[in-house]
Amino acid sequence: MILLPAVVSIAAASFCSELVMKRPKIKNALAGAFMLMGIMFSGFAAYSVICLQKTNSYVGDLATAWMPSTGSAQTIAVNVWQLRVAYRDHILATDDAGRSKAETRISDVNNALQSTIAAYESLDTTNQDAKITDGIRADLQAYAASGARLLDFSRQGQDEKAITALILRHHQSETEFLQRQRNLSRQTRRERKRLSREASRSITHRWC
Repeated sequence: MILLPAVVSIAAASFCSELVMKRPKIKNALAGAFMLMGIMFSGFAAYSVICLQKTNSYVGDLATAWMPSTGSAQTIAVNVWQLRVAYRDHILATDDAGRSKAETRISDVNNALQSTIAAYESLDTTNQDAKITDGIRADLQAYAASGARLLDFSRQGQDEKAITALILRHHQSETEFLQRQRNLSRQTRRERKRLSREASRSITHRWC
């Protein structure tokens, strides 16, 4: 009975000694675990930053290029119809003042159309878009050439020839013009939708 406390004391001392000896190993294990967690959090943070940069890039392209491009493509079509109306007004004018007003309108719309095309080209567009806008410029020159003949007939009072020019040759140039504009609008909408999908995917999908 007298020896029991001594045995217990010796066993406790031995256990404490072993615990003290193992403490450095525990510290090293904890340090390694925290280091691993730090690496994991750092990797996740870097991954999140990359995804955010991709999303910002897509949204930035939409805001600064493709949304304005869509508006410009639609404005080109509006300008073409305004030109047609101005030419029609010239034919229908009954005096020099009316014809002069129509010619001023034609000049203004032509300038606006050139500015719209230039604005579209200044945005971040594709090579395919550039080819389409080059075609639109060529169509615009043909349209202006047929329009000049139409105006000559109208000034001379040859309304029938002017109307024929408006319906046939001028209308043909206009049709080609509008077809290119529609191609441009479709191309712009496709690219805008693609960027929208990429932006949405980078936000909602776990893999950016």
